[in-house]
Amino acid sequence: MEQSTKWELGFVALVVILFGVVIVATVPTDYRVGGVPSSTTLAEQDPGKVIETHVEQLQYVFNITERGDVNGNYYNLIVAHQGDVLNLTMTAPLRDSATGNFYFPDYADQVVDDQIVPAMVSYDALSVPRIPGAYAFLDGEYDGPWYTYQVGLVLVLPQSGLYSPQELSAYVAQTDQAKASGLSGDNYNPPVVFYNSTSPNVVLATDPYGVFNSSVPGPTLVLRNGSTASITLYFAPPSPVHNYLVTYVNGRPVEVTNISVGIYGVESNGALVPLAQAPIVYGSPMHFTVDVDGQFPAYLYGLVKPVYNNYDPYNESSLLVGEDTGLVMGAWGVILVEG
Repeated sequence: MEQSTKWELGFVALVVILFGVVIVATVPTDYRVGGVPSSTTLAEQDPGKVIETHVEQLQYVFNITERGDVNGNYYNLIVAHQGDVLNLTMTAPLRDSATGNFYFPDYADQVVDDQIVPAMVSYDALSVPRIPGAYAFLDGEYDGPWYTYQVGLVLVLPQSGLYSPQELSAYVAQTDQAKASGLSGDNYNPPVVFYNSTSPNVVLATDPYGVFNSSVPGPTLVLRNGSTASITLYFAPPSPVHNYLVTYVNGRPVEVTNISVGIYGVESNGALVPLAQAPIVYGSPMHFTVDVDGQFPAYLYGLVKPVYNNYDPYNESSLLVGEDTGLVMGAWGVILVEG
């Protein structure tokens, strides 16, 4: 072997070794440190307002972990306060995912649009809207037939207490602005429904696609503090063709039954408190009662954890010919408390 060839091979080996050292040294810090130093500047020089937010792109949900002003782990949900900044670290595993996208269309302020590629890391900083409310984010890239269900909410809580009438009025005005700017008729922008009664009766029913009131997420409800709400969730018997609540076992359609639905309080620190839960029932109303007593500024309703769906009607799926499996979460939404 010539001397020059030896030097070339040695140089290549050295480069490979250095790449390995860099990968090993940086992987453990990717999520912990994040990649957007400007996030502190966006938070008005207050590091306590920066939330380290890990977004894991799965097929077909976002798995969210937050540390900082809010601490929690959710699916398709980010909890924050006015003035916070999300320091986003976005990843996707090689298995159970595909190339996806994190798209946040805040038409009053900013649009965040980042691609998420398996085995790679993406970074961004997102200024949380200063008007409290629920703002949609979504997977803006097609990665399979259930991708339209991969829609989440940035749930912006008031700095303290409950949502004031003035804040809610400003939130509705901004929502209307978003609709006028390009989200008109789009299920990425859930409708806002106010219940002014002290004993409201809320009824939400799934359509043939397994979502409430043809919206993903379901309608954003506004309840008054001091009310006692009767909430009825009705899950229609799912169709095996277009409904994620039907999975396939050995090539045959089977209704998903090993999941619970219910009502969950959202504390100011981001903790979710189960208030009422029950195994899912199809074809019969599920009734829940919630005393809105000011303990929680917001609630979640419906499915807060995704269901596993395997679309394989002929039992022919495999790594060789292809698979269509993933976690799907469609029948859920948030409740804001007016105080």
